[in-house]
Amino acid sequence: MTFTFDSFFNAFLALIAILNPITVVPMYAELTKDLDRGARNKLFNTAVLAGFFTLLVLMYTGQWVMQYVFKIHMAEF
Repeated sequence: MTFTFDSFFNAFLALIAILNPITVVPMYAELTKDLDRGARNKLFNTAVLAGFFTLLVLMYTGQWVMQYVFKIHMAEF
């Protein structure tokens, strides 16, 4: 599989759409305003790691889940 700029750009746009930073950043700031800096940083790092591992697992198992659990095949798209 070769990666081109177009495929990278499409993946990047999909990630931005999924993560939705325009909404998440102000919400994070509001919800953590009462925490001290250390607790806020620890919470941020935990959230980033949880998101990273979730995306990593889904990257390797997502197609299998779609085909065998939900019975949706790539040809249907």
